[in-house]
Amino acid sequence: MGGEVDWNVPINNSEQMYIAIKRLGQKTQLVVYPDEHHGIRRPSFQKDRFERWIRWYDQYLKPAAEISELND
Repeated sequence: MGGEVDWNVPINNSEQMYIAIKRLGQKTQLVVYPDEHHGIRRPSFQKDRFERWIRWYDQYLKPAAEISELND
């Protein structure tokens, strides 16, 4: 995830990483927020970013026991 016009961490670095990961056959996503810099300011983009972080955490980091407890 990154801002389209981020000068601190240019989005082309993320694009290169995305392409490399795809070529390795791994699941990945690239999210570019238009007209945004390093600090995402638009509230809808902030909400989207936080929701993506939470989904990623739930999918890859949350212990399986916690997931099964939530489904009970």
